[in-house]
Amino acid sequence: EAIREAVGPGVTLLGCGAPFGGMLGLVEAMRIGADVSGDWQPTFNGIQLFIKNEPAMPCARNSIRNIITRANLHGHWWINDPDCLMIRPDTHLSLAEVQSLASAIALTGGSLLVSDDLPRLPKERLKIAECLLPIMGDRARVVDWFDSGMPSLLRSDQLNESGEWHILTKFNWQDKPYDLTLSAEEYQLPAGDYWVSDFWSGKTILVNSDERLWLERIEAHGCAVTAWRKTLPGEAVYLGSDLHISQGVEVADWKVDHREIKLTIRLPRKAEGRIKLWVPGEVHCVKVNEQTVNAQTNADGILSIPVVVDGFGHVVVELK
Repeated sequence: EAIREAVGPGVTLLGCGAPFGGMLGLVEAMRIGADVSGDWQPTFNGIQLFIKNEPAMPCARNSIRNIITRANLHGHWWINDPDCLMIRPDTHLSLAEVQSLASAIALTGGSLLVSDDLPRLPKERLKIAECLLPIMGDRARVVDWFDSGMPSLLRSDQLNESGEWHILTKFNWQDKPYDLTLSAEEYQLPAGDYWVSDFWSGKTILVNSDERLWLERIEAHGCAVTAWRKTLPGEAVYLGSDLHISQGVEVADWKVDHREIKLTIRLPRKAEGRIKLWVPGEVHCVKVNEQTVNAQTNADGILSIPVVVDGFGHVVVELK
């Protein structure tokens, strides 16, 4: 209380290692769990055998558990601080485990801090952090919050110029690769046909109302972050991208008529990647920033467009 009074209301205080109840009303942000580390399970001097199930020792698993189970505090009590996002390759974490850590941090809406030496990171690792910007801010709902000590189901509902979509995330907490299935019913979504894009694998699949989404061989401690959009018969649909983990927040403008589709991508950075649309009918040409590009349409009518963004990127799809 003395520190809060001394610094005044214009200074942001971050609580760390303090009891939750005593910090209410005194801090703007709060560490909400165990320290992250470069190991999945607790490790001390290379030893895991007797401490691997300890819930409070530093490790990626314990950090993620607290990020998810305390997600509901974000925006209610304070800004959640989930500790650092660790993406460098020289740890004991697998790529799938790094992706799970990044997904949990991004989708629960708390602060984002990357502790690695950014200039030394490989391009593919740096992109993991880049795809979290801009920060989403709003927290996902933990669907199985009361069902498991390590919840695995997150749902985040989104709406912008491109329409409504739902980010459904499922984690594989097993110590081996596992086939995951997801359904609209499992996440309490209305029944119907959905276009589904999985961010980390890049796959886009049409899931009919009587089907489940089947994702083969999700690596141990990995996850699937999927964007679900209702099919709109005869209408173009934005399906997602590899630019942002939300697969939609990047869309700043979306206009469609019978002759063309115009959209604007907005990011607080430079980026290259691909966006995906479902387009009714044949495509005459595609332009990105007024330059014709080689876009590809597959058998399902999914149009994949290479884009370059420097703050903004403007895309025009001309229809025949």
